[in-house]
Amino acid sequence: MYQNLFIYRCSKSTSYSHLEEIFARIEDGVSIRIRDISRGADAERANVFSSIIAALHKRISDDYERPLLNVLKTGESEYFLILSVPATMKDEELRNLLAKICGSYNYESLRLLGGMPHSKEESEKYWSGILEDEETLPVGMIATARCTKERVEEVLTVSPDITGVLRNPSNSRLDLESLCATIWGSIACKYFETESVLIECKHENGKLFRIPLKVDTSSKFMDSYAFTEMQFRNALDYDNLLFEELESASYNDFSGVMAFSVGYYNRFRYAPLLKSLHAGIPYKLRHLESSDLPFRVYCYYCDTIMRIRYNYDVGLVRNAGIYSMHKAFCQTLERFLSSRDNVDINKIVLRPDKDTPEQRSTDFISQFLSRNEIFKFYNQKELIAFSSRCRRICKFSEETILEDGKKSNALYVVTSGKIVVETVGKDKNVKMIHVLRPGNIFGIECMLPNSTVDFTYRAVTEMVELIEIPSDFLKSELTLHPKLNTVIMNIQNNQLNKLAKLLAAKDL
Repeated sequence: MYQNLFIYRCSKSTSYSHLEEIFARIEDGVSIRIRDISRGADAERANVFSSIIAALHKRISDDYERPLLNVLKTGESEYFLILSVPATMKDEELRNLLAKICGSYNYESLRLLGGMPHSKEESEKYWSGILEDEETLPVGMIATARCTKERVEEVLTVSPDITGVLRNPSNSRLDLESLCATIWGSIACKYFETESVLIECKHENGKLFRIPLKVDTSSKFMDSYAFTEMQFRNALDYDNLLFEELESASYNDFSGVMAFSVGYYNRFRYAPLLKSLHAGIPYKLRHLESSDLPFRVYCYYCDTIMRIRYNYDVGLVRNAGIYSMHKAFCQTLERFLSSRDNVDINKIVLRPDKDTPEQRSTDFISQFLSRNEIFKFYNQKELIAFSSRCRRICKFSEETILEDGKKSNALYVVTSGKIVVETVGKDKNVKMIHVLRPGNIFGIECMLPNSTVDFTYRAVTEMVELIEIPSDFLKSELTLHPKLNTVIMNIQNNQLNKLAKLLAAKDL
């Protein structure tokens, strides 16, 4: 379950001894981690700060897990406290905890995008007007008929050249969230052979974290884009109700109306908070809401390249593969950037992919593992069979793959990016012990009777890609290839010995 975040900026007069008093009040029931991110230029520090909040916002925890307090040192005498608590925490318990940490249980809800929220009744009236168009095809019912309940997740990249053009100052006024939503709505129209659709868009503001947005392709693309941008702008003032309340007020079951869910993430989204938050006030960043729609796309806009994460039902994209849809998005985006008035949605071409998602994943994993000494005992056929049982996963900057004190149920192989291995010392400070690079493995604890992890593994590059080998499957493989166990244990023992020496050096 996603967590609520409470962000508290300490006053300039807050000393470390004062923080220690806070720790003493809460350490029996809260996990505490202290990180110093005060080094580097202002922009770099703000970007790290933003990435940490984004990662914590997407962090999934169990209801029984202890709250987590991240203490960030952002300047010479400046600290931010970020408290992560389960969304199910009881109000009284939350108030007591906030009072112990912040000195007050009163908090302000963060409105990252701004706006002046109208009443719940006015919000209901606005959305009823948007949703009353009977000509909009209920594509959700069509999509459901094609779904197989088998989901796949893939991350594909947008050309670095296109990302470079996006970063050009001439495009600084573009609303990329509206643009991405318009393109994906247009692709949905093409796919479902209709002129207008409703798509779900993420809206990290107010109570309404998921908004139904109408995309109409009956006019020029620039008009569709302007209409989408207007809806996003209006949503800032009409988001004073929950998604479930909107469904009830509009007599809609959106799962039958919508099929596409579109999100947009700018790595620098939370960077302004480093300067804009007032000291002495707890701010609440409400927990994220997950979508249940069959086609979910999330656009990540980072420093060097734009990536798109697709999570979809395999049956839905049988007639138009994910590579075909991704290509359509990239081409439409490129055409828009080169000529605003020369975007023709009718030129979008959708066709089935040559390979299935399973084939693409198996081919990639088998090719990568074939170059790793661990799997030198496998012939090609065996390696393909082995790879078909593994999974490719991606993590973005500051996201954790494994956390110390939690169970591990898989072995991981790094295929791209860098991961830091870190621990929390007795002084509650996070200590970086080691850096993992492509080809390295970790998570050997999954094969032990006690599968609890002793270190935290955190992504430090824009994206990290991994191969995940489930522990149950791996254990069954050891009976077929006994030498595999010896090789893995030797590699892991060497890594653990190295970690132990580095940790001892850090302690000294």
